[in-house]
Amino acid sequence: MSSSLRHHPAFAPLVTATAVNSLGRGISIVLLALHLAFTFDARPAAVGGVLTVAGAIGVATSILAGRLADQLPPRRLLPGCLLGEAVALAALALSPGLATATVSACVLFGSNRAASTVRSTVVGTVFTGADRVNARAVLRVTVNAGIAVGSLAAAIPLAIGSAGAFRTAFVVAAAAYVGAAVAALGLPAATQENPDSALVARRGGSPWRDRRYVTFAVLNALFMLQFAVYEVAVPLWLVDHTEVPAALVSPLLVLNTVVVVTLQVRLSRGTDDPVVAGRLMARAGWLMGIASLAWAAVAQAPLLVAVVIAVIAASVHSVAEVIGSAAGWGLGYAFADHEQMGAYQGVLNGCMSVSSMIAPAVVTVLAVEGGARGWAALAALFVLAGVLTRRLATRTAPQAA
Repeated sequence: MSSSLRHHPAFAPLVTATAVNSLGRGISIVLLALHLAFTFDARPAAVGGVLTVAGAIGVATSILAGRLADQLPPRRLLPGCLLGEAVALAALALSPGLATATVSACVLFGSNRAASTVRSTVVGTVFTGADRVNARAVLRVTVNAGIAVGSLAAAIPLAIGSAGAFRTAFVVAAAAYVGAAVAALGLPAATQENPDSALVARRGGSPWRDRRYVTFAVLNALFMLQFAVYEVAVPLWLVDHTEVPAALVSPLLVLNTVVVVTLQVRLSRGTDDPVVAGRLMARAGWLMGIASLAWAAVAQAPLLVAVVIAVIAASVHSVAEVIGSAAGWGLGYAFADHEQMGAYQGVLNGCMSVSSMIAPAVVTVLAVEGGARGWAALAALFVLAGVLTRRLATRTAPQAA
């Protein structure tokens, strides 16, 4: 981490807000679906419907928040978004029925996705050059560590198993979001310096008309299907289609967190250069393709070999995730119009929100139900997304001359 980043006046409040916020998010991630099912006796289809509607709201707020971040100070919008999440969690704790809980979940998802866009805009306008990607890397490490701690805390209400315990947990999570909002109030004003990348042009107009940026955002969203692969497809695949014991799923998830925490900052270096970022995105695509084929191979191997392959696949997948995320941040800032940083981050986060919403269904159909052919299709998709992103970055590089 550079000295300029460590001593930047925005760094401490942003990391603090993110850390406290992530604790609350870890609690809500684990408990939300179970709360809807257990407290309100909702069927799985109803729970899925609520989460899908909430996800769709998140797509819209991602884009809207970007527009607002170009017109209002993002350092003031961020605390507002965090408070919106706090209110939603408190409402979930107090909801008398599924209908009001659904509204609360929509506010929660909408505020969360809006906060993500605004946070990206804050990083893009307050920091410059390599410090942008470094800041995003530090924040990702902070998010993963915070969510891990929050998830462990969520084990307490799960062990108690009562509606009251669930509601109390949401109140605690809401308090964490309030604390994050208070910390975010310490963010300074955005710098007026232009970004270092010569790839940026004063284009004006809607970012949706910027074909280069929209193409990149779509390719990045395709690559981000890998999150659902690791969190949804891999556990289901290992449990239902392999000889690997179900107990291995949890250590593999912990392994991913360890890789992110230990390598994210280090492997993010240099990705502020769009050519380097494009090359690394292609590398991440190939690695993710190898990991996908390895996951498929687990089903064909005897127990001990299957366990070894699973650990290797998880390691390769996690490294590819780290590299791909860093490359995506670098290109997301390098390709953006600095005068409309919020709107451009809104496009990027909006596409990622769509990916997050449809990814569980896509990877389940392809990998879990499709078997080896489905895993091969996913591998090809990741490789294609990485290679096309590299070509996009390389093709636009001469414009910098």
